[in-house]
Amino acid sequence: MYRVLKNELKRGIFNKWTLLSFLCVAVFCIMHFMEVYDSCVFIDDIGKEFGYIGVEGVCEATPYDQWILFSPNQHIVIIFFIMPILATLPYGTSFYSEMKIGYVKQMVSRMSMKTYMRAKYIATFITGGMVVVVPMLAQFFALATILPLHKPYRYYMAIIGEETFCIDLFYEHPMIYTLFRILLVFVVAGLLATLALLVSKHIYNYFSVFITPFVLSFMLIFLSRVTGVGEIDFSATLHAQTNSQYNYSILFVEIIILFVCTYFGFVSSKKEVY
Repeated sequence: MYRVLKNELKRGIFNKWTLLSFLCVAVFCIMHFMEVYDSCVFIDDIGKEFGYIGVEGVCEATPYDQWILFSPNQHIVIIFFIMPILATLPYGTSFYSEMKIGYVKQMVSRMSMKTYMRAKYIATFITGGMVVVVPMLAQFFALATILPLHKPYRYYMAIIGEETFCIDLFYEHPMIYTLFRILLVFVVAGLLATLALLVSKHIYNYFSVFITPFVLSFMLIFLSRVTGVGEIDFSATLHAQTNSQYNYSILFVEIIILFVCTYFGFVSSKKEVY
């Protein structure tokens, strides 16, 4: 299991499509970083002019509340909208491609089908989540080089408001809260990538396999607009602007449903595909 998983991870991480997805997210992260940098320079100049810099009680921006995932910006909206495509592109269609060229037959002649498919599932999940969250983490560390890394200030109309789920965790232990949020993004992106694996086991069409995760995400967006229940759209729920406990409850249910359907439908299904 370890050897085949290592091979699958290597093939999933080191390919041109993974690099392309990574660069797409990185571009939006860089654009947001430049906006925050320009804003900080402007505020710093104003502060020096009026003598606010270093004055006790004056709120300073921190990487926690200026990070792309927490601050209101159009870049993260675009990233989450195309996230199903970005997560699927690196390795989500690999099982379909390998079936087409006969690679699956060669692999299952050396090991059990379930071992191979479990390794494929894990590698696809990790690759799909990684291409989305790694650029975001890199941007957070870049922000930490230009902003003070202290606890964020708690003030009225803050992005992490009083009704927010685990609000005390954000203000008392912001690093833990940040890691928790990035983990949620990683899990959702990874599960969307594995959805393509499930489809490739039943539908023998490359475009259908590739586009299904995006179609599912778009349908959730559509349903959230029609029903008025915005929490159905997990891409919106992942953003810091929608943080109530109810939002998280729906998101966790969607994650569980996605995992059960993709894992047991792909790995544990008795349908043998060659």
